[in-house]
Amino acid sequence: MKYTSEYTAYHQDRLVLTPRKRRHTATFLYVEIGLVLVRLGKHDIPVYAGQGFWLPFDCLYALMITPHTSLHQLTVSPRVTMSLPQSAGHVIPSTLLHAGLTALEPLSGANQNTPATRRLHRVLLDLLVTLSPAIANDASYQCVAACVDQANAGRSLEGDNAHFTFQACTQLTYSALCEYLTVRHLRAQLKSGNKLEAAATSLGLSYDAALALSDEYHAVLA
Repeated sequence: MKYTSEYTAYHQDRLVLTPRKRRHTATFLYVEIGLVLVRLGKHDIPVYAGQGFWLPFDCLYALMITPHTSLHQLTVSPRVTMSLPQSAGHVIPSTLLHAGLTALEPLSGANQNTPATRRLHRVLLDLLVTLSPAIANDASYQCVAACVDQANAGRSLEGDNAHFTFQACTQLTYSALCEYLTVRHLRAQLKSGNKLEAAATSLGLSYDAALALSDEYHAVLA
């Protein structure tokens, strides 16, 4: 990293799957709209509209950013000596932290080294020190997390309330989530060296269904 912290805004129209690896940087995510799944160990932790999530230095993780998600990402260099949180988890960002991220959006890219931008970065770093990350446990989060678990297991979702809560929080349908997770599983099979037909069989898909996903999500699966 060139700077002690760097800001990126994501406004994704397509599915994004990042590789699972250990990052030496720390990262703060804030979702404006949509859904991000943070893969920690064997668990997918949902982060949806209005939620922040902290990932400390040397954390092993992967992200799945669903289409049409708007996401702020603040990445912190390991050169920073401030006492930042050492555990991963959700955070409820203060009004000032949210406002700072929003203010950085039009200043991102080539403007990250202006005096005004660096001052704003210093303010945000001070705010990150005050975070107390913890996995959310409110009723809406528990419903969304249960839906993700159901989708990962390939099970249908029963009950109108679960469908409504999931869609209200994430702006996604449950069927769309299932498709994105299937694409991720298919990608893992292909990355491990399996051919499409063998990958489809392993996932319980027909070859035609796998081929259709391969065509639609070519950029993700390549």
